[in-house]
Order: sequence, then structure tokens, then C-alpha cells
Amino acid sequence: MRGRSAAANIELFSIDPNDNTKLELDLEVGANSGSPNYLVVFNNKVCFDGDDGTDDSIWCYDPDLGTASKIAGWNNRAYYLYVWNNKLYFVGDDGNNQSPYVYDGVNAPIEIVDHDLEDVGDDVN
Repeated sequence: MRGRSAAANIELFSIDPNDNTKLELDLEVGANSGSPNYLVVFNNKVCFDGDDGTDDSIWCYDPDLGTASKIAGWNNRAYYLYVWNNKLYFVGDDGNNQSPYVYDGVNAPIEIVDHDLEDVGDDVN
């Protein structure tokens, strides 16, 4: 879950059955926040849009290993992550356009259609 602490700011936390919270990942170490958003479970990992201070990208946290990595081939902001048929779908933002993408867990994400979603209006933003 997305949570906040005095030491880690807004980062990735978990809650155990006894209601104890635990910092799982401090993506942007220090006073700044990694700000994980749009958390989903994909391939037994928690995937989300987050910022490590260098890249705002899609990250996947492996709770068994306690490590996180960016998905291959994606270095842009992402919104509205969801999983369907063993694939990760999201709206990608390259700084100029917002378009739908799909990620299979192995290859770089691909754009589903060549369409600028900003034309849709505030429903997407």
C-alpha cells in the first residue's frame, strides 16, 4: 500500500495480520517521496508508477526478494495501471502525448493505438 512515515515520506508499505505496518521499499531515499501510485499485482510483483529521484517510471517490487526494478523499455510516467489476461495495461505519458500501452512482462511496452488521449479531455487527466 502507499503510506507515509516521518523517515521515508510517501513510499511502499505493507500491513501484516496484526495491523503492524512495515516499510517495504523506500524508492526515493531521503526526505523526498517515491510516491507510488496505481498499485497492481502483476507476475507476483507489486507494480506501480513511482519516482526514484531520477526516473518517474513503472516499477515492480518483488516481495520475496525485497527488490524493485523498472520495467524494461519504459522511462516515462504512467497512469491507470491494470492487469488483464496476464498483461499490464496503462496510459503512458512521454511528456507530449498520453497513449494506451500494454506490457507482457518480458518485452518493452508497446503502444496499443496511435492516439493522443489529451483530445479526450479531463476524463483522462
